[in-house]
Parts: sequence; C-alpha cells; structure tokens
Amino acid sequence: MSNKILLELTEDEALLLEAHLKAEKLLVLPKSTETTERRLLDSTINKIESALKSQHPMIIGIKDLHYIISRAKGEYQNLPKDLYISRNRVEEDDFKHIALVNSVIMWLNGNSLLKKLAQFDYTDHSCEFEASDE
Repeated sequence: MSNKILLELTEDEALLLEAHLKAEKLLVLPKSTETTERRLLDSTINKIESALKSQHPMIIGIKDLHYIISRAKGEYQNLPKDLYISRNRVEEDDFKHIALVNSVIMWLNGNSLLKKLAQFDYTDHSCEFEASDE
C-alpha cells in the first residue's frame, strides 16, 4: 500500500513542475520504454493537469445547514459533563461551540473537503485522583 503525499503548490509552481515532467518524459524515457516509471510519470502529469483545472466551490445549501445543526444538537447531548481537550478542562459554556465545530468538521470530512481527518483531542481524566493528605 502506498502512502499519499499531498503537496500544496501555487499555480506557477504546478505549471513549472508539469513542464519539467513533460520535458523529462520526452527526453529521458524513449517511446519503447513501458515501465512502472513511465506509468508513474504519466500519472503524476495527469494529477497535476487535473489540479490545474478550475474547481467549482462546494455550495452549502439549506439542507446541509439543517443537517449540520441537527448533528450539532446530537453532539452536544453526547459530550461528557467533565470534558477535557488536550488535558485542559472545557467550560460548559463552550460545549455548544465544540458541538457545532465538530458537526461542521464531520460534514466537511463526509464530503471529502478536508485533506486530513480532523478531530478534537479529547482526553480522559477519569483515572486521575486528587492527592490525599494521609
């Protein structure tokens, strides 16, 4: 299984890379060469060409908004009363914000709009005890 490497390139950088890859393809690999290298190079050029095409924005409609709000309500109810994020206690006033952000993140992940899976760093403090003065 191969790992994917995501590069964030400017349009100029992508065009330059594409030009060099095409030039490399024509100069280094003869037409008679049918190798994994040629397929990999062709695949890379195709991905760059695809990335350079204009992209249409993802429109968030009213149904999406209702879905996000509905999920946020469910998320809010499922949050533990003793909530910690990155070992810091979260005040109950912030629960609604966490639930809404979590719901938006889930919607974005569900629509493949994020490059990486995002989630809060919930930490569990159920095993911690206060020091006793015995």
